[in-house]
Amino acid sequence: MSSLTRNNYEGRSVNIGSKSVTLGEELGAGTEGGVYRIEGDPSSVAKVFDEGYRNKKADKVQAMINNPPRDPTHDKSGVRSIIWPSDLVTDSSGSFIGYQMPYKALDEVKHALHYSMVDLKWDNSSEQERFRTALNFAIMVDAVHKQDHAIGDFNHENVLIDDGFITLIDCDGFHISGKKATYKGETFFPRYSPPEKRETKLNKVRKADRFCLGVYIFQFLMEGNHPYLAQGPDAATGDWGEMIQNNPFPYDDTASDVEPHDQAPDYYELPSEVRQMFSSCFGASAKQVGYGRPTAKAWIETLQNTDVISADIPVGSSGSSNGGNKGDTDDGTGVESPYGASTKSGQPTNSSGTTTGDGTTAGGTGVDNPYGSSDASGNPPTDGDPDGDEPDADDDNGADDDVDTDDDDGPDYENPY
Repeated sequence: MSSLTRNNYEGRSVNIGSKSVTLGEELGAGTEGGVYRIEGDPSSVAKVFDEGYRNKKADKVQAMINNPPRDPTHDKSGVRSIIWPSDLVTDSSGSFIGYQMPYKALDEVKHALHYSMVDLKWDNSSEQERFRTALNFAIMVDAVHKQDHAIGDFNHENVLIDDGFITLIDCDGFHISGKKATYKGETFFPRYSPPEKRETKLNKVRKADRFCLGVYIFQFLMEGNHPYLAQGPDAATGDWGEMIQNNPFPYDDTASDVEPHDQAPDYYELPSEVRQMFSSCFGASAKQVGYGRPTAKAWIETLQNTDVISADIPVGSSGSSNGGNKGDTDDGTGVESPYGASTKSGQPTNSSGTTTGDGTTAGGTGVDNPYGSSDASGNPPTDGDPDGDEPDADDDNGADDDVDTDDDDGPDYENPY
């Protein structure tokens, strides 16, 4: 069912758990359904799937509700950072139609790539702001991994930032670990896909997340530049898949005519321990075998131990005192279409719009259908490469028996700021 023919649930009664509620205005719509206010509850919204998505989403959403990640930023500062299902939404017959989730005001947020390229440009930001944003993102990824889930689709349109505060949305597209089964995501974003062949097993996707995390941290610290964006006679150009596959990490490479792009700031101003982490993530040995990349936990420890991070600044990048009042709830007034069209980038310069998967036109700085499913990627979405050269003996009929515990040892990381 397309968005043009879907049922509008505004004014309809639905059940959230055992309680009957009335849905309010539709805030936005994606390819899978629409998001509605809940009358009498300004802190929550309801995502209602189109009929064609309900059967395949019902068990996955229930598994998400049963196994939620902690939201460290919300625990410490009251700022929602992981927009996760909290309860099922059913119709009058008791059939699954969607889920309840926290409301997040999105009128001032920017997607992660835009934020990296503009707000975190070195002339526009402090070193603390850049490192604080990177640390907050690593903490969010660590929280998801600690529940044995994986993100998979690191589309920067689903990573939203306001003043350094990170919010992950569209989480029902993650790879989810359930009690009796695992539930795969369906897309990945080429800009953040590792050079080795993709696999769809949960523990393998979680390891691929380490590459994606490294790219994000590099972009936060380096004005949005991609680690494999290079120049020189031997530099690969074209789409992101070609550059990631064929370019060396130009900040380490000395054997070819490939060098960092002129638009990148001075990499060697970063602390040596951070540069070593990037070498472990993107250097020749990681690229050849796909192993040895830093975990979210390792990134947290490294970033917290730099001289840049100081414990007297709260969550977020600026140290402003309004951290706990950044618009997680809204009284229904004064919010002007925060769920409208925006830019899909995914290409090196972010200079021109593309057409998104749900037909909206991309432009530059906003947020496009943030609670819907995004297929725009610069390259066509894919389910991954089923012909991966590292066969996995796990079956798909239950939870992975080859669980990656690398991200789960040690204490939970609460953001101490």
